[in-house]
Amino acid sequence: MPLHLLEVILWLCHFYERHEDDIRHGECKQNISRMVNKDELLTHIVNFGFNFSQHFLREGDKIATAILKSFVGNVRVEVTIPQPLGFHARPSTYISLIARQYEGDLHMLIDGDKYNAKSVMSLLQAGGALADKGYKTVEFEGSKQAIEDVKVLSQHNYCEEGEFPRKLSYLRPDGA
Repeated sequence: MPLHLLEVILWLCHFYERHEDDIRHGECKQNISRMVNKDELLTHIVNFGFNFSQHFLREGDKIATAILKSFVGNVRVEVTIPQPLGFHARPSTYISLIARQYEGDLHMLIDGDKYNAKSVMSLLQAGGALADKGYKTVEFEGSKQAIEDVKVLSQHNYCEEGEFPRKLSYLRPDGA
């Protein structure tokens, strides 16, 4: 729809140039000028076309996001907590990077509370709650792809020793 509206803008601007602008003189220009105010016409062309193009792009984005979310199923997994320091800045950052890598949400679940894994601060807060309660494992809920990466990260103790599995190379600070 937005492409069709932009095409309409193109043709109306062409009409404006050819028949309303000062390029042409004569009877055709005079007849059209009596029916249409050229300044008002240009304003309506631009405002109508761009406003509705933007509207349909936004609505299309909402629909596309909803369709994408319907294909992304949420799963849960229980994983170990990073040893020996728990969810401090580095493991929380890695979890956050995983959450941002994939569409959909990823949450850490503690006693019915959900912590947004896209937020390092939220994970640090959750890490404090885990430490206070002495838990050794924690549950994550999110898209299958994100959960798979969280499991790999957990199996490698959240890369605390600096060893990155090949599957998680996108987490490395040097990007290699």
